[in-house]
Amino acid sequence: MWTLISITKRRCLRIWLGFFAVLFAVTLVQTITGAVEGMTALAWSWLLLSTLPGLVILVVATMRDRQSARIIPRFNHRTLVWSTAAYLFLVLLTLLAEGWATREARSMVAYRYQSFLWLLPLEGLLLAGYALSLWSKNANFLSRQHEIGEVAGKEAERWAERHNPFREKAFERIEKGDVGTAIDLTVEHIKESDVGDLNEAILLQSRYQEHQKSIRMNIISHEEAGIERNKITLALMELIRRA
Repeated sequence: MWTLISITKRRCLRIWLGFFAVLFAVTLVQTITGAVEGMTALAWSWLLLSTLPGLVILVVATMRDRQSARIIPRFNHRTLVWSTAAYLFLVLLTLLAEGWATREARSMVAYRYQSFLWLLPLEGLLLAGYALSLWSKNANFLSRQHEIGEVAGKEAERWAERHNPFREKAFERIEKGDVGTAIDLTVEHIKESDVGDLNEAILLQSRYQEHQKSIRMNIISHEEAGIERNKITLALMELIRRA
Protein backbone atom coordinates (compact mmCIF):
# COMPACT_ATOMS: atom_id res chain seq x y z
CA MET A 1 0.00 0.00 0.00
CA TRP A 2 1.13 3.52 -0.83
CA THR A 3 0.28 7.06 0.25
CA LEU A 4 0.73 10.50 -1.29
CA ILE A 5 3.79 12.09 0.27
CA SER A 6 1.92 15.36 0.69
CA ILE A 7 -0.50 13.62 3.08
CA THR A 8 2.43 12.43 5.19
CA LYS A 9 3.87 15.94 5.32
CA ARG A 10 0.60 17.56 6.32
CA ARG A 11 -0.21 15.02 9.04
CA CYS A 12 3.26 15.25 10.58
CA LEU A 13 3.09 19.04 10.41
CA ARG A 14 -0.32 19.17 12.12
CA ILE A 15 0.95 16.93 14.93
CA TRP A 16 4.09 19.03 15.32
CA LEU A 17 2.18 22.32 15.40
CA GLY A 18 -0.27 20.95 17.97
CA PHE A 19 2.43 19.76 20.36
CA PHE A 20 4.52 22.89 19.78
CA ALA A 21 1.57 25.07 20.77
CA VAL A 22 1.13 23.14 24.02
CA LEU A 23 4.85 23.15 24.83
CA PHE A 24 5.08 26.86 24.05
CA ALA A 25 2.11 27.58 26.32
CA VAL A 26 3.58 25.56 29.20
CA THR A 27 6.96 27.29 28.87
CA LEU A 28 5.27 30.70 28.72
CA VAL A 29 3.28 29.97 31.87
CA GLN A 30 6.46 28.80 33.63
CA THR A 31 8.17 32.03 32.62
CA ILE A 32 5.31 34.29 33.74
CA THR A 33 4.87 32.53 37.09
CA GLY A 34 8.60 32.49 37.82
CA ALA A 35 8.82 28.70 37.82
CA VAL A 36 11.97 28.89 35.69
CA GLU A 37 13.44 31.99 37.32
CA GLY A 38 17.20 32.02 36.96
CA MET A 39 17.10 29.63 33.98
CA THR A 40 14.66 31.37 31.63
CA ALA A 41 17.11 31.39 28.72
CA LEU A 42 17.78 27.68 29.22
CA ALA A 43 14.05 26.88 29.34
CA TRP A 44 13.39 28.57 26.01
CA SER A 45 16.57 27.20 24.43
CA TRP A 46 15.52 23.72 25.53
CA LEU A 47 12.11 24.17 23.89
CA LEU A 48 13.57 25.44 20.62
CA LEU A 49 16.29 22.79 20.40
CA SER A 50 13.74 20.04 21.04
CA THR A 51 11.11 21.21 18.57
CA LEU A 52 12.27 23.86 16.10
CA PRO A 53 14.46 21.73 13.76
CA GLY A 54 11.67 19.30 12.94
CA LEU A 55 9.09 22.05 12.63
CA VAL A 56 11.27 24.00 10.20
CA ILE A 57 11.94 20.92 8.08
CA LEU A 58 8.24 20.09 7.81
CA VAL A 59 7.19 23.66 7.02
CA VAL A 60 9.88 24.05 4.36
CA ALA A 61 9.14 20.62 2.87
CA THR A 62 5.42 21.40 2.69
CA MET A 63 5.81 24.88 1.19
CA ARG A 64 8.70 23.93 -1.11
CA ASP A 65 6.99 20.98 -2.73
CA ARG A 66 3.23 21.59 -2.61
CA GLN A 67 2.78 19.68 -5.86
CA SER A 68 4.96 16.75 -4.90
CA ALA A 69 4.66 14.07 -7.57
CA ARG A 70 5.64 11.19 -5.31
CA ILE A 71 4.22 8.49 -3.13
CA ILE A 72 5.73 6.54 -0.25
CA PRO A 73 4.92 3.11 1.17
CA ARG A 74 2.10 3.14 3.72
CA PHE A 75 4.46 1.58 6.29
CA ASN A 76 6.86 4.54 5.93
CA HIS A 77 3.92 6.93 6.18
CA ARG A 78 2.63 5.39 9.40
CA THR A 79 6.13 5.11 10.86
CA LEU A 80 6.80 8.81 10.32
CA VAL A 81 3.42 9.91 11.66
CA TRP A 82 3.55 7.74 14.77
CA SER A 83 7.24 8.50 15.39
CA THR A 84 6.47 12.20 15.23
CA ALA A 85 3.66 11.85 17.77
CA ALA A 86 5.74 9.61 20.04
CA TYR A 87 8.76 11.90 20.07
CA LEU A 88 6.74 15.04 20.78
CA PHE A 89 4.78 13.25 23.50
CA LEU A 90 8.11 12.33 25.10
CA VAL A 91 9.19 15.99 24.95
CA LEU A 92 5.94 17.05 26.63
CA LEU A 93 6.22 14.27 29.22
CA THR A 94 9.79 15.32 29.99
CA LEU A 95 8.65 18.87 30.59
CA LEU A 96 5.64 17.93 32.71
CA ALA A 97 7.69 15.47 34.79
CA GLU A 98 10.17 18.16 35.75
CA GLY A 99 8.64 18.79 39.18
CA TRP A 100 8.69 15.09 40.06
CA ALA A 101 12.21 14.55 38.69
CA THR A 102 13.66 17.45 40.69
CA ARG A 103 11.89 16.73 43.97
CA GLU A 104 15.16 15.69 45.63
CA ALA A 105 18.68 17.02 45.19
CA ARG A 106 18.75 17.35 41.39
CA SER A 107 18.30 20.90 40.14
CA MET A 108 16.02 21.92 37.26
CA VAL A 109 19.05 23.07 35.27
CA ALA A 110 20.72 19.67 35.64
CA TYR A 111 17.48 17.92 34.67
CA ARG A 112 17.07 20.00 31.52
CA TYR A 113 20.62 19.28 30.41
CA GLN A 114 20.27 15.60 31.28
CA SER A 115 17.08 15.33 29.21
CA PHE A 116 19.06 16.09 26.09
CA LEU A 117 20.65 12.64 26.49
CA TRP A 118 17.42 10.95 25.41
CA LEU A 119 15.74 13.70 23.40
CA LEU A 120 18.48 14.74 20.98
CA PRO A 121 19.32 11.21 19.70
CA LEU A 122 15.64 10.49 19.09
CA GLU A 123 15.18 13.86 17.42
CA GLY A 124 18.18 13.13 15.19
CA LEU A 125 16.70 9.79 14.12
CA LEU A 126 13.36 11.42 13.37
CA LEU A 127 14.97 14.19 11.30
CA ALA A 128 16.95 11.56 9.40
CA GLY A 129 13.68 9.78 8.64
CA TYR A 130 12.22 13.03 7.33
CA ALA A 131 15.26 13.62 5.15
CA LEU A 132 15.18 10.13 3.65
CA SER A 133 11.44 9.96 3.06
CA LEU A 134 10.26 13.53 2.48
CA TRP A 135 13.24 15.00 0.66
CA SER A 136 14.53 12.01 -1.28
CA LYS A 137 14.25 12.24 -5.05
CA ASN A 138 14.28 8.49 -5.53
CA ALA A 139 12.95 7.81 -9.03
CA ASN A 140 11.42 4.53 -7.87
CA PHE A 141 8.56 6.54 -6.49
CA LEU A 142 7.83 7.81 -10.00
CA SER A 143 7.66 4.54 -11.86
CA ARG A 144 4.94 2.47 -10.18
CA GLN A 145 1.63 2.82 -11.98
CA HIS A 146 -0.06 -0.01 -10.08
CA GLU A 147 0.75 1.54 -6.69
CA ILE A 148 -0.52 4.93 -7.88
CA GLY A 149 -3.78 3.25 -8.87
CA GLU A 150 -4.07 1.81 -5.36
CA VAL A 151 -3.63 5.26 -3.82
CA ALA A 152 -6.26 6.71 -6.18
CA GLY A 153 -8.68 3.93 -5.25
CA LYS A 154 -8.28 4.65 -1.54
CA GLU A 155 -8.78 8.36 -2.18
CA ALA A 156 -11.95 7.63 -4.18
CA GLU A 157 -13.35 5.59 -1.28
CA ARG A 158 -12.45 8.28 1.22
CA TRP A 159 -14.12 11.06 -0.73
CA ALA A 160 -17.17 8.91 -1.39
CA GLU A 161 -17.62 8.60 2.38
CA ARG A 162 -17.36 12.39 2.63
CA HIS A 163 -19.96 12.82 -0.13
CA ASN A 164 -17.67 14.71 -2.52
CA PRO A 165 -18.77 13.47 -5.98
CA PHE A 166 -16.15 15.41 -7.95
CA ARG A 167 -13.15 14.04 -6.08
CA GLU A 168 -14.69 10.57 -5.92
CA LYS A 169 -15.25 10.46 -9.68
CA ALA A 170 -11.88 12.01 -10.55
CA PHE A 171 -9.95 9.55 -8.40
CA GLU A 172 -12.00 6.68 -9.81
CA ARG A 173 -10.94 7.68 -13.34
CA ILE A 174 -7.31 7.77 -12.23
CA GLU A 175 -7.67 4.34 -10.61
CA LYS A 176 -8.94 2.99 -13.93
CA GLY A 177 -6.02 4.61 -15.78
CA ASP A 178 -8.15 7.24 -17.52
CA VAL A 179 -5.95 10.21 -16.66
CA GLY A 180 -7.14 12.33 -19.57
CA THR A 181 -10.76 12.21 -18.43
CA ALA A 182 -9.72 12.95 -14.84
CA ILE A 183 -7.87 16.06 -16.02
CA ASP A 184 -10.86 17.19 -18.07
CA LEU A 185 -13.15 16.70 -15.05
CA THR A 186 -10.78 18.75 -12.90
CA VAL A 187 -10.57 21.62 -15.37
CA GLU A 188 -14.35 21.69 -15.74
CA HIS A 189 -14.88 21.55 -11.97
CA ILE A 190 -12.48 24.43 -11.30
CA LYS A 191 -14.14 26.54 -13.98
CA GLU A 192 -17.58 25.94 -12.50
CA SER A 193 -16.71 26.20 -8.80
CA ASP A 194 -13.91 28.77 -9.02
CA VAL A 195 -12.06 26.72 -6.42
CA GLY A 196 -8.51 25.66 -7.23
CA ASP A 197 -5.80 26.80 -9.60
CA LEU A 198 -7.25 26.91 -13.12
CA ASN A 199 -3.94 27.88 -14.74
CA GLU A 200 -2.24 24.91 -13.13
CA ALA A 201 -5.02 22.62 -14.33
CA ILE A 202 -4.78 23.91 -17.91
CA LEU A 203 -0.99 23.58 -17.90
CA LEU A 204 -1.33 20.02 -16.64
CA GLN A 205 -3.86 19.32 -19.37
CA SER A 206 -1.45 20.66 -22.01
CA ARG A 207 1.39 18.64 -20.52
CA TYR A 208 -0.68 15.46 -20.75
CA GLN A 209 -1.63 16.20 -24.36
CA GLU A 210 2.04 16.73 -25.25
CA HIS A 211 2.87 13.48 -23.50
CA GLN A 212 0.27 11.59 -25.51
CA LYS A 213 1.54 13.19 -28.71
CA SER A 214 5.11 12.11 -27.91
CA ILE A 215 3.90 8.54 -27.44
CA ARG A 216 2.03 8.54 -30.75
CA MET A 217 5.07 9.91 -32.56
CA ASN A 218 7.29 7.35 -30.81
CA ILE A 219 9.84 9.97 -29.73
CA ILE A 220 10.18 8.84 -26.10
CA SER A 221 10.98 5.42 -24.69
CA HIS A 222 8.45 3.28 -22.89
CA GLU A 223 10.23 3.86 -19.56
CA GLU A 224 10.32 7.63 -20.02
CA ALA A 225 6.67 7.66 -21.02
CA GLY A 226 5.71 5.72 -17.90
CA ILE A 227 7.64 8.00 -15.57
CA GLU A 228 6.23 11.15 -17.16
CA ARG A 229 2.71 9.76 -17.03
CA ASN A 230 3.06 9.00 -13.34
CA LYS A 231 4.47 12.45 -12.63
CA ILE A 232 1.44 13.97 -14.36
CA THR A 233 -0.93 11.64 -12.54
CA LEU A 234 0.46 12.40 -9.10
CA ALA A 235 0.51 16.14 -9.78
CA LEU A 236 -3.14 15.81 -10.84
CA MET A 237 -4.00 13.99 -7.63
CA GLU A 238 -2.55 16.86 -5.64
CA LEU A 239 -4.54 19.32 -7.71
CA ILE A 240 -7.77 17.36 -7.19
CA ARG A 241 -7.26 17.41 -3.42
CA ARG A 242 -7.01 21.20 -3.49
CA ALA A 243 -9.88 21.81 -5.94
